[in-house]
Amino acid sequence: MNKLLIGYLFLFLSVVLITLLAFDSSYFPHLQVDIVVFYNRANFFLQNLSLEHLANNEYQPGALLFFILLSPILSINNSFDTFKLAFFAANILLLFLASIIPAKTVGWMGIAVFGLILLFTGPIILFRFDLLAALVVNLSFYFWLKDKKILSFVILSIATQIKVYPIIFLPYLLFLSFKNKGIKVAFGHLLCFLGSLIIFLSLFILIFDARLADIINALDFHAKKPLGIESVYATVLLLLNTPHLPQPVGAYGIWGFSPKDIVLPLQVYNYLWLIPFIILHIVLFFQARRPNFDLRFCLVNILSFLIFSKVFAHQYLIWFLLIIPLFFKNHLKKTIWKINLLLILLTSLLSQFIYPLNYTEFLEELMGKNNFSFVFYASIVRNILLVVLLVSLIFDWLKSSDKSTLVKTTSIS
Repeated sequence: MNKLLIGYLFLFLSVVLITLLAFDSSYFPHLQVDIVVFYNRANFFLQNLSLEHLANNEYQPGALLFFILLSPILSINNSFDTFKLAFFAANILLLFLASIIPAKTVGWMGIAVFGLILLFTGPIILFRFDLLAALVVNLSFYFWLKDKKILSFVILSIATQIKVYPIIFLPYLLFLSFKNKGIKVAFGHLLCFLGSLIIFLSLFILIFDARLADIINALDFHAKKPLGIESVYATVLLLLNTPHLPQPVGAYGIWGFSPKDIVLPLQVYNYLWLIPFIILHIVLFFQARRPNFDLRFCLVNILSFLIFSKVFAHQYLIWFLLIIPLFFKNHLKKTIWKINLLLILLTSLLSQFIYPLNYTEFLEELMGKNNFSFVFYASIVRNILLVVLLVSLIFDWLKSSDKSTLVKTTSIS
């Protein structure tokens, strides 16, 4: 049997399994909360055919457009269950679309690793729109590989309209443009990114009667979130304060710690990720005269961002995880990547164990209602393993940073 077909069969079985788990009572109650909000956004547009008076919105234009595109189904049967099924169907379609890129760049191994990652990540990928953002980021990388640089920057700007995080890849791509083609080309690529951003925003505001102030306020909404209880910073606080733990509080859609319990002002945590980000790019700048595109740097970049961010949620791992299938071909022959893959799968599984499977118990333990159990220590172990994984990725990147790790495209047939 064709290896590519075997890869897709495994991916299909993985999607079936996480879809079945999505409706299981151990997963659904926690995970469905965000879809309720997505449904409200879609229903608001359907009722008003405008976003002019949409209040308390935390989503960027690309995400809102995704919800709007699903809203026509509500004209047939306006219910949360209908929207939920449409949302699942859209994400399942996106999963198979996302598999095309690793199929073209890596072959059957990329699809198999993709399916494996889905199994260990669990059904949360069906309940969020992080898959859409990660898919568009991968598409930007793919067109960069195909030497369609302008299109790559345009697509990256679209990804930034879905989730803000893809903008962290912009300096790297601009650096490659500068090192290989010079300052004029790099500046032209920056203009392509900014121009696409402005055009997309302008069309969105014009077509949907959205307000620029609301889009900016959505960014401010995230800045006001407390220090998340699942973050690496939270692990440090828990280890320093045990047995007298900082008390969790619910605010801005997440559970976090009260500002009086977090040592530094909350605003400082919003920007701490910039320190490793700047250091990584300084090291990068002095490494190679004409560097190739290196996915290892992209992995290091996004994982360091997640580790040093004040909010870390299970679905955010998707941003990192969906780059992995683009990487594997012959790398599993290397001992360091056998270890890395094991760490990746283990951290994914622990994240699923914490949220949603035992999130209520985790909160109760932090509040002092229950004694510490495995879920409490699983959170600490997961975050320690993420740091170990980051160190391993940095070591691998620095060891052979002059070699491209995104292979030439192959036929999907």
